[in-house]
Amino acid sequence: MESISKVFFLVVGLIFVSILGCNRGDGKGSEKERAAGFTFFEASQGLPSSGLWRQRIGFCDINMDGHMDILATPPRHAGENYKVPVAWYGNGEGAWRETVLDAPADEGYGYGAITGADFNGDGVPDIAMAIHAVGLAALKGAGNGTYADFSDGFPLSAKFASRALVAADFNADGISDIAAVSEGSFGKSSPEPSGIWICSLRADKWTCGPACGDPSLVSGLFADDIAVGDVNGDGKADLAIASLAADKNLIVWINGEDGRFVPFNEGLPQEKYYFSVALEDLNGDGRDDLVAYIAGPGREGYVGLKAFLSREAGFEDIS
Repeated sequence: MESISKVFFLVVGLIFVSILGCNRGDGKGSEKERAAGFTFFEASQGLPSSGLWRQRIGFCDINMDGHMDILATPPRHAGENYKVPVAWYGNGEGAWRETVLDAPADEGYGYGAITGADFNGDGVPDIAMAIHAVGLAALKGAGNGTYADFSDGFPLSAKFASRALVAADFNADGISDIAAVSEGSFGKSSPEPSGIWICSLRADKWTCGPACGDPSLVSGLFADDIAVGDVNGDGKADLAIASLAADKNLIVWINGEDGRFVPFNEGLPQEKYYFSVALEDLNGDGRDDLVAYIAGPGREGYVGLKAFLSREAGFEDIS
């Protein structure tokens, strides 16, 4: 597991560098590599080489120094080593400085997903988490490296459990909101999966509820990955989830006129397991397309990466 963790952070660092368009190599490499416009270099100095860091890390300039940082919930089975979320402050040159955040240590953190965004409009980055078997939690940034509990209004873990979330302005009010998707049921104490929930902050209190107005449509829908993009090109934030309910492959959700999300899945494979999803405009037409890693079902089922262009009538498989 140690080697897997190290490779994971190395890959993340490389993706981060490529996204920023950095090219700090020595100019060597093949003509084909130079023609591609970028090269890769290792940017892992200061990152951990052990520990079960899962489900999803976050990228955010959390200390507002102009350089992107990495956020993570405590690793699984962390014990006394990590009681609160962790940040690795980046210097823009591939080196990282680990900092255990100055946050309340009695909030029951655990492994899960984390993201950073300004949720209350004060210009200071805050933190939101979806913690396995605990539920949603948030920390308010004070601007001086300290954080306070910011979780009033989130649903109890007995009602909604998640370990996958994203931040975006879903209601177009200029302030980031949270979208989280149910995790699977882990024993009798876990709530029935209920698909995607949206949480918005009002006067320092979260208001949360299902993204879809039809409970029967999302009952039993769960995932461990969620992505945000603009699938139909209307300027609103849409969602995609990596559904692990093979009998309910409702992957892409469009942000509707009434604030409710509606499924948009024509052309996507059904009765499959979706393990990861991403939304990005692959062909430059102003509509974000879907890339997904899917599998099964069965020993002879397809396993691999697929890409789908978003069209008005549905998705076109270009794999």
